[in-house]
This record gives sequence, structure tokens and C-alpha cells, in this order.
Amino acid sequence: SYIGKGIYDIDAFELSLAGRVPENTLLSHDLFEGIHARAGLVTDIVLYEDYPPSYLTYTRRQHRWTRGDWQLLPWLLPVRRPTGLDAGRQQITAGFGVIDTWKLLDNLRRSLLPPALLLLIIAGWLTLPGAAWVWTAAALLALAIPALTGALTPLVTGPIGASWRHSARSLGEGGQRWVLAVVFLPFEAAQMLGAV
Repeated sequence: SYIGKGIYDIDAFELSLAGRVPENTLLSHDLFEGIHARAGLVTDIVLYEDYPPSYLTYTRRQHRWTRGDWQLLPWLLPVRRPTGLDAGRQQITAGFGVIDTWKLLDNLRRSLLPPALLLLIIAGWLTLPGAAWVWTAAALLALAIPALTGALTPLVTGPIGASWRHSARSLGEGGQRWVLAVVFLPFEAAQMLGAV
């Protein structure tokens, strides 16, 4: 997957999209660029990218990326847009393939996860049938899966080349990430809804 770091001929890339992306209609977006630049896997280059220095910096970046993902939604269907090549309107498609469309839709799905989980918890307590704790547990379990999957894998398969202590520490760190995901869920839901 293209992450915005790559080597390609900028002039050729711009020529391939000439007239297809009207000015000021699309944020600079790695997914869109990667689909059209067809960046390939390079195994002999290692890239180190720093994590954002603070949680607020991370959420601002996530907000910007989510806005960019949602700006790509209209590009899934051919529509008539003004082009820079002529004064008229012509039908333009983004040229997304099946995998490209799946990547975009998966990004949109991920951006809707925090609001959906928060809505599930609230609806579970206010309107959904059955016990509220069941709905809350379902939402919290959904938050726990990504945080704990990596930590539980060594416990299930047995630590290969690692000690049980390392596996337990990994499980503890996954649990801490899950607690933070629960605590920040309302804020992240609001951030994602704002971006959408």
C-alpha cells in the first residue's frame, strides 16, 4: 500500500491526471496518488517515520486524513465535472479498480467505527432491547480486538524465541491501549464525525 513516500516521475504523474482533477477539489491524498502512480513494493529501502509527538497532533492528522478519504467518495462514480482543459463539463472517472475501491471503502468504514461504537453504547442504554451491559460489552469487545490481537497471539501459539514474560508484558500493553481507546472513544467519535 502506498503511504505517501515513494519515488515516481512527478511530470508523468501530473500529465496522467491532466484535466481529471479540477483545481481545489481534492486534498493532497496518498491513497488517490498511490492508485494513479501505481507505486510498487521496494524491499531494499527502510523508512522510519516518527509517531506524532502528542495525542492531539495525532488526532489532527487523523482528522485531515479522514477528510481526504471522504473527499474521494464522489470519485467512485462517473460524474460530470468542470475540467481545466475546456469550459464545458465532461464525464470523468477516477479509474479506480476493485482493490482501489475496496481500499477507499475500508478507510471510510474505519472512520465510522468510533461514532458507530459510541452510538451502539448509547442506544444500548436507551433504546435497544435486552440488557444494556450486553450492548456495552459488544462495543468494548470490538475496541479490544485490535488492541489485544497482537498481544494474544504469542499466548495462543506459544512464545517462539520469546519468553512468557515478554508475552505477558505485550498483553499488558495491549490492555493499556484498550483502556485508552475506551477513554478517548467519545472524543474520537466527535473528531471523525467532524471530519466526515
